[in-house]
Amino acid sequence: MHAENLPFFVYIPYVFSAIYFIALFYLNYHWFIPRYYFTKKYLTYYGIIAVCILLLVIIPESDHLFDKGHPMNPHHFHHGKNIPHLQPHQLMRFSFFEMQIFLMGIMVLLTSMYLRITERLGEAEDEKVNAELSYLKAQINPHFLFNTLNSIYSLAYKKSDQTAPAIVKLSGLMRYVISDAQEDKVMLSKEVEYLTNYIELQKLRLTEKTKVIFDQQGVTEDKMIAPLLLLPFVENAFKYGSNPEHDSEIKIKLLVSDTSLQFDVKNDIVNLHDIPSERIGVGNAKERLALTYSGKYLLNIIPTKNQYLISLHINLS
Repeated sequence: MHAENLPFFVYIPYVFSAIYFIALFYLNYHWFIPRYYFTKKYLTYYGIIAVCILLLVIIPESDHLFDKGHPMNPHHFHHGKNIPHLQPHQLMRFSFFEMQIFLMGIMVLLTSMYLRITERLGEAEDEKVNAELSYLKAQINPHFLFNTLNSIYSLAYKKSDQTAPAIVKLSGLMRYVISDAQEDKVMLSKEVEYLTNYIELQKLRLTEKTKVIFDQQGVTEDKMIAPLLLLPFVENAFKYGSNPEHDSEIKIKLLVSDTSLQFDVKNDIVNLHDIPSERIGVGNAKERLALTYSGKYLLNIIPTKNQYLISLHINLS
């Protein structure tokens, strides 16, 4: 019999199966797994899946309701006919079709479950990264405030006229930390402005024995960067590179191109009370770089007996 001559009821199981598979996929993906599996209601979830699988066996029998010539059609019952025995080849046909439907249904269930769990794992990983970044950024604020207040205290102790301007600058810096720096990315121009104000604030407490050079080149208005990422390297330079009893030099260079950023900080080690450490500042920056710019940055830290050099390259594209 040619395909165009087949009765319409032959296609009904296939239509039902297609509709059922689509519905099963979306229900399992958007409803069953999030509502029951992810909430650890495993008994309920597997009970629902068992019902869904049972329906897979019923679907192939749907053509019996439409084929008046088929022995399983209710039409025979209305006329008091007995149900004849199915021939072996009919049983094989039904078994093969039912097996196809069953296996395809299982594949639909497993596929939707795999995709949903994979998506959930990705969301969990993103949440973990965001939590770690939030924790690291939270560490910066008290660390930065502690160092800056020490600087202002030094000015106040000397009764310097720069104490009031320093407090104003600190207010502006804290406004940036509290507002803009809470975003995942900020304009590079704002970050550079913040860095410039921080350097100027630190210079207020320094003597002529410490020479500070900040060289910035390139356009920063149209680029984004993770906030407060460059600050720990500059903090580190001022912490170990300034001493009122020794001559020293701190060089900070920022070079911005179309797609990248090169940031170099070099300082003499003249603060002998502390040994350069990555415990809070630089260590914090390294962790944030690994989380935010994985595979897109290169950081070299070169400590020597008398100098400390940090060279950072970030791909901003």
